[in-house]
Amino acid sequence: MEINLDIQILYAWLGVLILITVNAALKVLRAIVAKEFDAEVLPDYLRKHILPDGGALLLVGAAALAVPEAAPLFWLGVAAAMAKYTKKIKDALAKKGLTKDKE
Repeated sequence: MEINLDIQILYAWLGVLILITVNAALKVLRAIVAKEFDAEVLPDYLRKHILPDGGALLLVGAAALAVPEAAPLFWLGVAAAMAKYTKKIKDALAKKGLTKDKE
C-alpha cells in the first residue's frame, strides 16, 4: 500500500487547529480581563472542542491520505470546522462586554 502524502491536507488540518487555538486564547484572555479565569475549565475546553474537531479531522485526513477517494469528506469537514470557528472568533471579537460564555 502506497500512501500519497498530500501536504495540503496537513496544512488544512493545521489551519483548523490554529483557529481552534485562537478561539481558546480569546476566551482565556476575556476571562482573565474579567477576572473570571479558572484554569480548571481548560481541560474541559480541550475535551469539548479541540479533541473532537481536531481529532476527527486527523482521522479523516489520515483516511484521505491512504484512500484518495475519501479526500472530499476531509475537505467538507475542514470547511465546516473553519466556518464554525471563524464565526466563533468573529463573535468573540465583536462582543462589547467581557462576559463569560455559557457553553
